[in-house]
Amino acid sequence: MGKLTGENVLITGASRGLGRVFALHLAALGANIGIIHRDLHTYKDYPYEAKEFKGDTVLDELEAYDVKVSHAVADVTDFDELQKAVNHIVSELGTITILIC
Repeated sequence: MGKLTGENVLITGASRGLGRVFALHLAALGANIGIIHRDLHTYKDYPYEAKEFKGDTVLDELEAYDVKVSHAVADVTDFDELQKAVNHIVSELGTITILIC
């Protein structure tokens, strides 16, 4: 059991960059991960990042951890899309206890 076992984390923009790093690190600590993204493959536009990936997407990488993972596509500037995405993730993970935007 990790330090964050039982916590449910929601991260926006976790398909690449710092959001991805947060998702992987928090999953390693035992947290369940919910990701809101626009496209899971945007990292392919950044060759340096692309070579760091150990799967096709961050979702594939998160499979290495024994945690629940959920994701939804949304533009975070669109309130209706964002609300639907959050509701979807909450329905799969439960109450969000940590939010990273």
